[in-house]
Amino acid sequence: MRHLQLFLYCFLAIVITTTAQSSSGNISAKLVDDLVGTWTLSKVFNGSKEMAVNDHVGIIERIEFTEENMYLSKNNEAKIDSGLFRTNEIDHLLYLETANKSTSNPTTEWSIRVNKKRIILSRREPMELRRYKYVYIREIPKREKTASR
Repeated sequence: MRHLQLFLYCFLAIVITTTAQSSSGNISAKLVDDLVGTWTLSKVFNGSKEMAVNDHVGIIERIEFTEENMYLSKNNEAKIDSGLFRTNEIDHLLYLETANKSTSNPTTEWSIRVNKKRIILSRREPMELRRYKYVYIREIPKREKTASR
């Protein structure tokens, strides 16, 4: 009887571990898949107060994420930054690693919420920037716009 209990305990531990690993793999692929595309800034919040988008200096107005885990950020169609991105799906984090080697902080960490049509970003550090939230909406590629007509 004792051996049977031990066997069942080990079996359950293996099943739970395997399920957790396969589930986390699906989440990872989904977040990256959902991010790929071009996003345009829609709203900016300082705490719960909405701000005018153009009142925020140095803001990223558009950001593009590629399947190769690259990003390109723009302001008024001028390139602001580019580099690699990675995600932590469990903690809902986005890391932007700039290609600009002269910067003192090559990686910025963002809290992220994403769905098919919208992402919400907020900086994790420095602490005084945590109160800002940036809402981006997905741009529809031109070929999809014409196909839906």
